[in-house]
Amino acid sequence: MNKIKKAVSIVSAAVLCAIPLAPSVSNNVSFFNNTAITASASCLLDDFYPRPSAKYNGCYNPNVMYEEVKWIQIACNVIASAYGDYNLSTIKVDGYYGNKTKNAVRRIQELTFFFKDRNKNRTFVAGGITADGLAGKITVAKMDKLINYAAKNGGIIIKK
Repeated sequence: MNKIKKAVSIVSAAVLCAIPLAPSVSNNVSFFNNTAITASASCLLDDFYPRPSAKYNGCYNPNVMYEEVKWIQIACNVIASAYGDYNLSTIKVDGYYGNKTKNAVRRIQELTFFFKDRNKNRTFVAGGITADGLAGKITVAKMDKLINYAAKNGGIIIKK
């Protein structure tokens, strides 16, 4: 319950700052039922789930549930929503690093991302990296960069 209270109070400030951006975003990613929340940066994800650590270095047993894998899965979904031109699929947020999560991570790794703003201007955000499907520190850094850039340049709505 403390996680939810903390998340609501942190997110309330982000909503007040970004309400004008909300109508411009589609394909929402979710945290709460029927509640739209506008995130200002990927660090918001850290308040819900632990950030992937160096402990596993991107290597997770697909038969074990990890809280930090939920961070990876939500990051994949936020990126799929913010960078819709890349036809990235959203994945189930269940904490298991199965084939769908691995494939989503691999796809993010291999792509070079450009962000398209409201005026349809494209800006380079991040290049491709080694596509091994493992969410190590370089991959997490790329995900952070993609999420933060999108949040600064058009908002990201996190919705369940």
